[in-house]
Amino acid sequence: MPYIQANSSTQEFVRKDLSDDEFRELLLGREEIYEALHPETKQGMRNGQTSKNRNLRALEAKSFAVDTAEKIGVSRATVERQIQTVKNLTPEVKEIIKGSKISKTDALKLSRLAPDQQKEAAVQLISGDIRSVDEYQPIPAKPTSPEQPEPRAPRPGIGNPLSHD
Repeated sequence: MPYIQANSSTQEFVRKDLSDDEFRELLLGREEIYEALHPETKQGMRNGQTSKNRNLRALEAKSFAVDTAEKIGVSRATVERQIQTVKNLTPEVKEIIKGSKISKTDALKLSRLAPDQQKEAAVQLISGDIRSVDEYQPIPAKPTSPEQPEPRAPRPGIGNPLSHD
């Protein structure tokens, strides 16, 4: 897959063949550089303002996702999904899937699971127990307390005090 590398002094990009994992990590690094250079583009920094207000100079800078998408020839949504994936996968799961052939879609779906479920699903995916994250079924937690005893049957000869027999 084509990949980009940000040159911090010139902001030029060099295309290389990198894995999806490397691509995500590089995008994350570029996002950090971009937001350091353009802090006004960070999510939440616009205070609800939109680009329709021409009086706000802060809005002149493109978002990281838009700028990067234009420079590397992918969609804004692709950049956003890859950033979401790299930010939300746990370090342990990143190691589990590193170098594997799992799809970008499955990596994204893994990143949307709770951390403990990410690991379970990643292990099942890599081992071939499941073919996609859509097939993942969380392993039920074992009960931590003993099971409730069966309710006792009424003793013979003692009627129900609530009945009017």
